[in-house]
Amino acid sequence: GCGIQRAIVLLFQGDFVAAFYMYPALFPLVLFLGTVAISLIHTTKKYGFWIKLLGFITLTVMVISYFYKHF
Repeated sequence: GCGIQRAIVLLFQGDFVAAFYMYPALFPLVLFLGTVAISLIHTTKKYGFWIKLLGFITLTVMVISYFYKHF
């Protein structure tokens, strides 16, 4: 469907450009998930702003890439 699995494989193989072309939202998604994981581990610091910002950026890139690929 969207190409995220192939993009993850390309990312692990070190082919960052091909991973971006396969699924552009992969890099903001990795940053978003990493920030969420850090916020769960390091609970004394507030990460709400960054989680919302990265979530918005990730969702925006997902929607734009979906419409670009399908229309």
